[in-house]
Amino acid sequence: MRFPLALLLACMAASSADGEFTLPFIQDDYSLARAQALQQKLPIFVECWAPW
Repeated sequence: MRFPLALLLACMAASSADGEFTLPFIQDDYSLARAQALQQKLPIFVECWAPW
C-alpha cells in the first residue's frame, strides 16, 4: 500500500502551476538521485531499456 501512495504523492508534488504534469528526472547521476531521495524520503524510479 505504501508504493501507490508514494507514487500518488510524487505525482501531485511534480505537477506545475499551469496543470502540466512533469516528473523531475536526474540523468546519469545516481549519487545525486540517491541523496535527493534520501533527503526527501522518496523512492528512486530507475528507467532502463534495451534496443533489442
